Amino acid sequence: MPGIGPGEGSGWTRSPSSSRCRRNCTATRILLRRYRRTDAEALWDAVQESREHLASWLPWVQGYRSIDDARAYGARAHARWVLREDMAYGILAREDGRLLGGTGLHDIDGSLRTFEIGHWIRRPTN
Repeated sequence: MPGIGPGEGSGWTRSPSSSRCRRNCTATRILLRRYRRTDAEALWDAVQESREHLASWLPWVQGYRSIDDARAYGARAHARWVLREDMAYGILAREDGRLLGGTGLHDIDGSLRTFEIGHWIRRPTN
């Protein structure tokens, strides 16, 4: 995609293992990477902390009721990535690895070369 890739003024760099479907993208302060099984607790915490805010926009939040839901999501996200049905990334702070939210390419249609881009950002408590 012109204008958003490495070397096109975006501030993004490729990870050493880059491919057409990148596993990691880094910028000055954030890292986008595929969710890992070990992210379940951080994902659960981020959703819990932001539940009221996210529920207004994202219907899936209502059905997200325990850390087991975060674990199940991680397994589904991995399987759907392998099948190229959905490509979900966690948004992490490079400084400390804190999960800041999520983004991804959804409803991928390879025959039409189309997809939707979605994201959510954690709302911190003060």
